[in-house]
Amino acid sequence: MKKSEKILLAISAISLVLFLLVLVNLYQNSALKLIDLKINSAITTIQIQSLIEISKVAGIIIDPEPMIIFGLILSVLVWFIYSKKESALLFFSMLFSGGLILMIKETLKIARPENSLIQNTFLSFPSGHTTITIVLLGIFCYWILKSKRKRFYKSLVLIASALITLIVGFSRIYLNAHWFSDVLAGLFLGTFILTTILLIKIILGKNKREKI
Repeated sequence: MKKSEKILLAISAISLVLFLLVLVNLYQNSALKLIDLKINSAITTIQIQSLIEISKVAGIIIDPEPMIIFGLILSVLVWFIYSKKESALLFFSMLFSGGLILMIKETLKIARPENSLIQNTFLSFPSGHTTITIVLLGIFCYWILKSKRKRFYKSLVLIASALITLIVGFSRIYLNAHWFSDVLAGLFLGTFILTTILLIKIILGKNKREKI
């Protein structure tokens, strides 16, 4: 196994463990639940109308359902103009992410904060916005990193993607649309999905080349 594969495997395993730890902590009503309540209460003291509106717009733009549809449509375009393999990667990633998020939400049935500033009765855990953002941007970053573009451009894309992810996660907490633990779980779940799918793609590609 190559170094890159070992790194992906390690990140995938660590992300899964951290996601499960968040989940266990919530059901044990431990310190994490107390942190959720304190952050939810504290965030109301720094809410201003202009940032609330900006956060709402950001939430609409990066809503999981439209993002998944966008990813599926983009995968069709990628099929014709870039690569069938990368198209399949994006297509499967979007379907798998959406299905897994829905399954977890429906299984755990964790409610959103009562003081949420958005009208959304759908379940809270994990944050779909955070999860989908990480998976989608992560695939874009993967494409950029394996391209022949200059290192500066690659670094710029990575930094921009990280900032967007942080902004999305913070906006969900800022609107009281999610608990802190929802966003944290979305971060770990998205990272797990992304690294696992990339690892599977690399291993399958390597096995196919060996057979040839």
